[in-house]
Amino acid sequence: MKIGALIPIRMDSERLPGKALLPILDRPVVHHLLDRVCASRYIENPRDVVVCTTEDPSDDPLVGSVEGYGCSAFRGDRDDIIKRFRDAIEAFELDVVIQVDGDDPLSATEYMDLTMDQIVADGTLDIV
Repeated sequence: MKIGALIPIRMDSERLPGKALLPILDRPVVHHLLDRVCASRYIENPRDVVVCTTEDPSDDPLVGSVEGYGCSAFRGDRDDIIKRFRDAIEAFELDVVIQVDGDDPLSATEYMDLTMDQIVADGTLDIV
């Protein structure tokens, strides 16, 4: 079973455009979030952590930052996030995913692991 993580992020946020690359302690916000996701005991390879963004040129710097960190980026549909997720799952051949909010650099790794514990333990579950 291949487990990965999907994180939706776009640079053209209406409230605070470019927030994913704003610095906190001399590092982009997105890198702090990637630290937490990569720390999950279910993530074997940082490349299985996929930032799902769009094909819009405004997202080019985000893709460079994510890939520079060592994680992956998927560029898909701008307006249909479910399609973007589905296409990323297919492209990276993921069987199960941890879905993390791209707006929360303080996401709790412990909760990611707790939800995955349940999914892995009970093959009848689709979502936790």
